[in-house]
Amino acid sequence: MKHKHFPIIILAVLLSFSQVHGEENEVNFIEVSCNRLSDGGNTFYINGANCTYDGRLNRWDNSLIEEWFRLAAENGMNCVRIFACGESTSKNDTIKENGRVYQTGPGEWYEPAFKSTDYALYCARKYNVRIVFSLLTHTQSSQRYSTWAGLNDEGDFWNNETCKTYYKNYVRYLINRVNTYTGIAYKDDPYILAWEPGNEIDISTKKNGSAVDRTILDNWIWEMAGYIKSIDPNHLICSGTQGGYELRTNGEKWRKTHSDDRIDICSFHNYPLESQPNQTRDITEPVILRAISIAKSLGKPVFMGEYGISDKKSSSLGNCSTEEKEVWYRWFGEYATKFDLDGQMFWCWYRPDRPDIQGNGGGSGINPVASEHQELRNIIKNVSENLAAKSGAPIFSNIIPKEFSNFKVTTNGNNTKIQWETPTYNTGGSVSQQRAPLQFELRYDNTGESCTWGEMRYIKYFTIDDVSKTEITFNDIESDGVTPNHYYLRFRDNRENVWSSLSNRVICTSPQYTGIESTNIKELYQVNLHNSTLSINAGKKNIRCTIFSITGQPIMKFQTSGCSSYPISYQGVLLVVLDTPDGRLTYKFTNP
Repeated sequence: MKHKHFPIIILAVLLSFSQVHGEENEVNFIEVSCNRLSDGGNTFYINGANCTYDGRLNRWDNSLIEEWFRLAAENGMNCVRIFACGESTSKNDTIKENGRVYQTGPGEWYEPAFKSTDYALYCARKYNVRIVFSLLTHTQSSQRYSTWAGLNDEGDFWNNETCKTYYKNYVRYLINRVNTYTGIAYKDDPYILAWEPGNEIDISTKKNGSAVDRTILDNWIWEMAGYIKSIDPNHLICSGTQGGYELRTNGEKWRKTHSDDRIDICSFHNYPLESQPNQTRDITEPVILRAISIAKSLGKPVFMGEYGISDKKSSSLGNCSTEEKEVWYRWFGEYATKFDLDGQMFWCWYRPDRPDIQGNGGGSGINPVASEHQELRNIIKNVSENLAAKSGAPIFSNIIPKEFSNFKVTTNGNNTKIQWETPTYNTGGSVSQQRAPLQFELRYDNTGESCTWGEMRYIKYFTIDDVSKTEITFNDIESDGVTPNHYYLRFRDNRENVWSSLSNRVICTSPQYTGIESTNIKELYQVNLHNSTLSINAGKKNIRCTIFSITGQPIMKFQTSGCSSYPISYQGVLLVVLDTPDGRLTYKFTNP
């Protein structure tokens, strides 16, 4: 009886195929404009997921692939990241069927794997989801290519011309491939958002576990990015770097990797609890802000290509409850919607035929169907809605926010007041009133000399819905524990995505104490350092004291009133900063 249903199946496939070809709206290739991702001149923000590494789509049947995409779109995702790579040293059919590798040897293509990827692109088109394809893994792929080339150490892969030829042959075959379901060549398909030369190449190691020289890795990334562009000028290139480790410090290696013009999009991966079970939001936050600052200084978009927290009982990516995981994912969502990130993709979106929330991919993912992950899916959907509200705004390269002056910062005890003039735009010589909401960012430097925006330290980000409002007061400005010497402010209209130039440089001021000149405020407080003991007499007033080394490293922080003494073990030059009801005072001592 099965043969009676065969024409119906063919008709269903043809009807679905005709929807892809004949009834779709024109789709733009995603481009870069004014350091933003651009969809036909309008902003485009990524919110999506990775396909789990140990369950790649090329191993699934078509019905499972389609359900995976359908559920991703249903939960608001507009982009997914997929590994379009896989190599084997065996020609055994069983291994090929189970692993669905793309290559069994140099230039030996395994068609079923490519057809699965064809179908993934067909589903992307059907459900309006873009794809970032990663073309190599820094572990398995480099090992396989090295074996084919007769190398004893996969660490030699990156500088070996034979391996480079094998890789380029594969890339050329894939990018020029014509999709069996859509009839469109990969290089001509706008549903591909970008290519990654490879995944996390920056943390590649040799056989003995030592790191591969970073210059060699950068040169490989740049060379392959250039090669991809030479055969496919339509699509963007993103780095695929891990980056998160380097961004925990100064991020200069990450900056160098992305400084090359052949890299269009900066990307990094962020697993806050990976080997750091006590990591907190305050510690993780600078990683994201540093990535944003570096990318924007290079004039490029930036997104988190992977991020995740594990609620698996045992995982290197963390070990927390599902409720704790929800808190982290809400926080990641804040960065996607409120800051300069151009998007994010969590690791990973599980297979929908596996309801176990432990899943695969280190337990850091989200199950598309499990009830335990319903709130996580709600969080992702909410982020998608917020990003959709930001997306679609025109990118104006000819509209430059005007620099605004008369910016002031005043402290009074724990309160910090920010004041500014009503900002305006300078458009072609004419000035027009700014539209709400306005986004402001406050930064500072402690150098005593001017420095670039990227070198300044982030303090506060806030939004104003009333354009006539010209001041706001905070009681939670800590400045990373360092007392700022100078403040700067900049703003933008949320729908324009172009920041203003910097405000005037401001030295923090304090209100005068009644009847006493501000220059004489120190006479109200007695502070002394003797025999490694700091003594403070604040009368009956509550004050906050922070002690720093001369390099700005926090040593102690406390609140006190009346007379108090504190032993100081640190030796060398100290800065003692008092935040008092009368203003901020700074003392310099030497503790021998």
